[in-house]
Amino acid sequence: MMTVQLAVYGGAFNPPHAGHVQVMASLLSQAAHVLVVPSYAHPFGKQMVDFDVRVQWLEKIAGDFKEPRLVVDTCERELFEHKSPIFSIDLLRFIARRARLDTKDVALVMGVDNQKVFRTFYRYQEIMDEFSVITLPETISVHSTMIRDALRAGRDIPRNWLAPGPARGGLPRLRRYWADFIDRSTTEECIGERRAKKRHPVRRCRNTSIQPRTRSGTDTGSQASQSG
Repeated sequence: MMTVQLAVYGGAFNPPHAGHVQVMASLLSQAAHVLVVPSYAHPFGKQMVDFDVRVQWLEKIAGDFKEPRLVVDTCERELFEHKSPIFSIDLLRFIARRARLDTKDVALVMGVDNQKVFRTFYRYQEIMDEFSVITLPETISVHSTMIRDALRAGRDIPRNWLAPGPARGGLPRLRRYWADFIDRSTTEECIGERRAKKRHPVRRCRNTSIQPRTRSGTDTGSQASQSG
């Protein structure tokens, strides 16, 4: 049964997985249209695979649905040129204005885990007052963090964790993407630490990949809708 005109499903999708696909399928029965919105840049510096690569993964997934009501939207790239960081309230207002919809016809999509900390979101009361919210339970027990950890450790990844888009080229392609990402992240960290070393000689460059920085209970922009 349709509940809203437009569902906004934001997240890092880093990488997208089977749980994300299940959410998309569920949303198609609850909204007239579904926008999947990958984060362009994380508000707190979380390292992500290149935006265009994540968009390609999501477009392959959306293509498998063969459903014109499901669209991958790259609007965060445009928003980022005018405002940074981008929070959920910014994204929702932008989309509502662009679509010329009443704000209550636009819904923020979130998982049960984010529902528990929703009150800590940036301007969460304004989100509640202006927009609708769709909360979906976790039906597939997998998170992007689990896939990233497995890739870093070189462990096998269960096929049922993977979304059809990223898996289409096989695990070797996904591993190549991730190996390149980790190499670049490590290089960026080392450059930063070498610069810091000039100011604080006791610091040394570590040959390790950057670990994501998180702030517990804080709205992470469009990623507030779903982990990953």
